[in-house]
Amino acid sequence: MAHPVRLRILSLTAGAAMSASEIADELEIAHAAASYHARQLFDAGLLQVAEDSSERSGPGRPPVRYRYVATPSDRLDRSEGGDALWAATSEDMQRRLRARSRHRVGADAEVWMTRDDFEQVCALAEQISDLIHERAQRPRADGTVHGSATIFAFELRDVSVQSAGTRLGAANDAA
Repeated sequence: MAHPVRLRILSLTAGAAMSASEIADELEIAHAAASYHARQLFDAGLLQVAEDSSERSGPGRPPVRYRYVATPSDRLDRSEGGDALWAATSEDMQRRLRARSRHRVGADAEVWMTRDDFEQVCALAEQISDLIHERAQRPRADGTVHGSATIFAFELRDVSVQSAGTRLGAANDAA
């Protein structure tokens, strides 16, 4: 599920239900590739069918439209298979962050804080994530901007005794 095209399909379909044809047009990929990746995501339970016609024969039939609906379990899934998705998502986010760093609004910090303050930060991060998914629109809809948000809040463990090179690995393990 960690294929870069699949990650982009999840992002696109968070804002609106989309057919394979619409996905292909937006991502500038072949319709067959968009259809294949959407079916794989659907089979994995990451996309839902938002619109489908029970009448699936003949030309002019309405297309199947898929929608990604993030759930709290998606945010926390570190089960078998979830680690691969996490790793690919992290790589995709790093690529996007490098490309878009000149437009950034945000903060990055490795700090010590009280448990209560840290829990408040985590709750705010979850609220931001919920807001992004609730208000996402169709690609290129009038009055919209194409934006990206990456939100992580996680506890670092044992970083004070590790070198800088291994500290990043510990942060990833703790996430």
